[in-house]
Amino acid sequence: MKKVILVIISFITITSFGLSQEYQEDIPLSFIYNLQTDIEVYNLNVQISKVQDNPRIEIVEGDTIEIFDPIIGELFNVSINMNKMGTWTEIDDGDSIWQLQINSIDGIYMMLIFDDFYLPKGSKLFVYSTDRSQILGAFTDDYNVSSSKFTTAPLKTNSIIIEYYKPYHVEEPAKLNINYVGLIVDSLSNDLGTRGFGNSGRCMVNVMCPEYDNWCNERRSVALIYRIYTELEEIRTCTGSLITNERRDGKPFFLTAFHCIDYDKSGSISQSEKDAISDWLFIFNYQSPDCSNPASDPGFVFFIMGAEYLKGHDKTDYALLQLDRKPRPNFNAYYNGWSNDKDDMTSRGACIHHPTGDIKKISKWKKANTLKVNFWKVKYTSGSTESGSSGSALFNSSGYIVGQLNGGKADCGNNKADFFGCFHRSWHNFGLSGKLNPNGSHSGGYQYWISSMNGDETCRQNWIFNNCNDLHTSDNVSFLVPQTVGTRQYDGVYNAQNQIFAENSIIQSGTTVVFEAGNSITLNSGFIAEAGSNFIAQIRNCQLGCGNGRNSEDDYEMVILDSEKNEESNPKSVTVENNENIIEFTIYPNPNNGIFTIMALNEKSEFIKMTITDLRGVVVYSTNFFTEEVHLPNPVSGIYFISLYFKDKFFISKFAVL
Repeated sequence: MKKVILVIISFITITSFGLSQEYQEDIPLSFIYNLQTDIEVYNLNVQISKVQDNPRIEIVEGDTIEIFDPIIGELFNVSINMNKMGTWTEIDDGDSIWQLQINSIDGIYMMLIFDDFYLPKGSKLFVYSTDRSQILGAFTDDYNVSSSKFTTAPLKTNSIIIEYYKPYHVEEPAKLNINYVGLIVDSLSNDLGTRGFGNSGRCMVNVMCPEYDNWCNERRSVALIYRIYTELEEIRTCTGSLITNERRDGKPFFLTAFHCIDYDKSGSISQSEKDAISDWLFIFNYQSPDCSNPASDPGFVFFIMGAEYLKGHDKTDYALLQLDRKPRPNFNAYYNGWSNDKDDMTSRGACIHHPTGDIKKISKWKKANTLKVNFWKVKYTSGSTESGSSGSALFNSSGYIVGQLNGGKADCGNNKADFFGCFHRSWHNFGLSGKLNPNGSHSGGYQYWISSMNGDETCRQNWIFNNCNDLHTSDNVSFLVPQTVGTRQYDGVYNAQNQIFAENSIIQSGTTVVFEAGNSITLNSGFIAEAGSNFIAQIRNCQLGCGNGRNSEDDYEMVILDSEKNEESNPKSVTVENNENIIEFTIYPNPNNGIFTIMALNEKSEFIKMTITDLRGVVVYSTNFFTEEVHLPNPVSGIYFISLYFKDKFFISKFAVL
């Protein structure tokens, strides 16, 4: 059993201890209870009319190119509010479920755009196809944002169900108001052919083919963009990739093409174009599990909603965004490296992209002889690009970004060239350096310009902190030479595959810091969480290195505060001041034979109920009374989940029966 070891030598003060939720593939409660309720139905009787290829001609330093920015779907204005429609059903112990079915007569995919979205702590939201073959959720209070917006990923269906689960102890009302339903097609009317899953050109190569394993880091950075324009009532696609800065502080920068933002083709970014980005979806790991094309759509599981426009320029067609949140640990994402030195442009490299919005592909290129000022000109030796590939990174042979895709004439049926905006020109001439090299000018009286940066993992092997006066923010991180001890993450969230160790380090009042490690967390002498701070430590795996983004062993346990290193069989507590919101307990033994003890170290929060479910989501044990010793009836070997509900908190952990 993996555990948190908090070796408290000096006194620590923790005033608030919350549970940081994340998107998880969960099972709607209506499945578990096999509800047969007649759900209210909202019929969307509309026809898609705006879909088109939307081409435009541009002159790139003397070369005429055609850029396709197809409109693949349409948004339809609705007014769907959970307080005015839908069906409520009461289930066991006073819990309740709200459901609404939405049907459409047109489109292949459906998605929902909320303009008023709020989930109370402890509640869950699911969106799934009526046939239950596709499920998004559970979404929790972690998805609440200040804008009160939320966009769901597309589901390949004409009929979806929205399901909200409200535990009986949750008194705060949810807010769910859908202002648009998005319908997406998979084909266009002219000879450019179809769009979406499985419809890119025959020459396209899946990124997971083994001969391209040396690009496994870079492929983890690439995301498909669903560009949602409520003002235009349109849906379009592009490609982009995560990128790191010289601080290595974990800010989720995202590089794409300027023309993906500039939909009115004005050459500048208006406020309405900036505002639209808050509704966009950035979808990671949309790819085949292997080299062959899968028989069915892999689905849009790993997505981030919303971003902020930071900088861009039409001269090199670059745009730098900052995603509204970092990719979660199970995304297995990667921050790309880059080079602003034009001499780092190699003769060959790769481009990883989502042609026509299809699953992730890779194309190998060689540099064309024709020299341009602001653009690299390349031709492909395998694969190609298509509409939807715009914004994808141009990687040199070392895996550094040296440009991003503008457009061109390349296609599976020809050997023509594409154009990529030069990263070094964007950096030196068009403002990119100010965001990626924020410490470029220093009080020491000299100018510091870093020329290249290798990539970073979102999950690290270990985090070691010594003498850090602020674990929440990276604002006081120095430049890389000499490297600062204990580089901080900008939002105070640290993910490690193995361990996190901290001593003589401070969590300042008014800040939140989250430690998540796969094996152990050790707090040593001099670690202080000041009064008014929020410190969260939990055992949770994250992936390190190449994979498909899925983490099947997602251990999840809350912190145990120990006065000394103990064997798993003998956890001990330590006195912690102002800890009314901390829930501390563990399960012993684990694995077990169906009989185990819950070691509770804090009982200040009112207990509501306990449920235990198997991997199918079937409830095998439930009680409204807290008991330290649990006897499962007729236990069967396997993995189980125990859920403990308190008045203002929720805890879930995994255990095994042998």
